[in-house]
Amino acid sequence: MPKNESYVPAWMKEGQATARALTEEIIATSAPGEAVPTFVQEFLDESKKETPLFGMTTPSLDPSFKLKYDGSPLPLDVHLMELWARLRKIARIVFLLTFIIMVIPSVDHGKLAIDPYRPFVLDLLNYVVTYGVQSLQQGSRNITVYVGTPIASISLYINFAASIAILISLPVTVRELYAYVRPGLTKKEDEVLKQISLVASALFLLGAFISFTTIIPVTLKILSITSTFIKNVQPWFDLQSVLAVLIWGTIGAGILYASPMVLVALVQLDLISAEQISSRRREMIFGVFTLAAIVTPDPTLISMVILSLPMVFVIEGVILWSLRIETKRYLDEYGKILI
Repeated sequence: MPKNESYVPAWMKEGQATARALTEEIIATSAPGEAVPTFVQEFLDESKKETPLFGMTTPSLDPSFKLKYDGSPLPLDVHLMELWARLRKIARIVFLLTFIIMVIPSVDHGKLAIDPYRPFVLDLLNYVVTYGVQSLQQGSRNITVYVGTPIASISLYINFAASIAILISLPVTVRELYAYVRPGLTKKEDEVLKQISLVASALFLLGAFISFTTIIPVTLKILSITSTFIKNVQPWFDLQSVLAVLIWGTIGAGILYASPMVLVALVQLDLISAEQISSRRREMIFGVFTLAAIVTPDPTLISMVILSLPMVFVIEGVILWSLRIETKRYLDEYGKILI
């Protein structure tokens, strides 16, 4: 039992011996290293069934309940249940944000567009579509963009709102996934993850901004020009395909710019050295140009060069950062001896 004499069991506070409260009591009063009783495991197994006895619920699925284990390895099913609970929480948030984004009214001359009603996401969608169509028409005025099926506009509207909801909920997603993996991280790994996450997020935004404002318009313009090479054919573009180029080109560029932070993390964890990164500089630059060619559907080299050149500077920055990490590590280990 706990040494604190004022300790009051949870089931007494709740006024009833619920399955959750009793399980919490058993875990809280178990000595460090003591095995969890068999009937507690039986409760966990029973609670995972579709129709558990007595309305039992799995403790790991309850956000207000944290298992107080002493650090010993947990069964795989417990980890999977916790992961499933966090994924369900993320999905609920995305679904709720999607609904909110779909119904939020736009603002017209400082007033909400209620009469007539006009949702804000529709204005944003029209802006993105206009941006893409104008980029296409810079290559050829004869380009026609069509919607497709009768329900294409509705599905496009919903998918666009869901995409915005996913982007807005990224901080929650990262927080939940971080909370899931944090117990398995050492203190050093935890510090490294926090450090590179901020820089990786900034590089992702930088790559996405460069792609959306510079690379995507050039790509669409060149694709428009190449579509006129075939004579006696009227070029038509599917609206969903145009938006796919806009969205995935932007996201792909952001991921490409953030990817070098993996190397920094490996150097921080002393798994690779700065010399190894520097010796592979040419291979990495070649890989950047190759990935840029895949991310940008531009058949020419213009978009690839625009996207890749800043990445070369990012790689050089990663090498310098890695050298700084190793220098600091060396001084921390041998500084006193040198002095």
